[in-house]
Amino acid sequence: MPDADRPDVVDSSRLYDPDVDHAFPQERLDATLEAIAEDEEITAYLEAQNVNPVSRKGYNDHGPKHVEIVRNRALSLYELLKKGGVMFNGASQQGLAEADEPVIVALAATLHDIGHVVHQVLHAILCHHTPEKPLTHEAGVVRVADALDMERGRSRIPYEKGGRGINTISSQAIRNVTLQAGDTAPVLVEIEMVDAAGVFQVDELLNAKLRDSRIEDHVRIVAVNARSDDENIVERIEM
Repeated sequence: MPDADRPDVVDSSRLYDPDVDHAFPQERLDATLEAIAEDEEITAYLEAQNVNPVSRKGYNDHGPKHVEIVRNRALSLYELLKKGGVMFNGASQQGLAEADEPVIVALAATLHDIGHVVHQVLHAILCHHTPEKPLTHEAGVVRVADALDMERGRSRIPYEKGGRGINTISSQAIRNVTLQAGDTAPVLVEIEMVDAAGVFQVDELLNAKLRDSRIEDHVRIVAVNARSDDENIVERIEM
């Protein structure tokens, strides 16, 4: 849920709600999410994984709020893809049930940055990083969902401390991200920018992670620059 640290994340329609029916068996997922919320060790790790990137290096958020957003968007991607007829393979190849697919997605999204407790680069959970190629649709969903946490709230702390790197500035240019069912693809991602700097988030980060994710043929991205003046050099991006 949105909080004071991330007030820009307002896409409540894309929050996973255990009290409504979904396009997949959800009982195991709901039990898993409850267990995650009550696990003190997981909570401690999610808080600790923000120390290296944010407190020590001044980078964008990698802590509990980032994880919550990534997990919600991963589950949204998963459900939209399921509704679009996309078959998931990670669970089935391991002899698991369909009900285990969202559990895999949720757990992977929750723990995808836990290696930052050790080091920003030299940790072992890397499949959501651009150079790696996911081998399952579940992994691809987490990879793309990670890049979808791009709104300005994620870079608020480094920006307020004077950070002006490209990741910080480009994130500040993203006002909102929404996911919905598409017409030509199962998933439509709509991104609202307020400055051309946001192109870096869309093209260099999101598009790079979507490429070779195994779900690239099922996701359409539309980014619109809401800034309306003569200095607007980028109005719309579609991919």
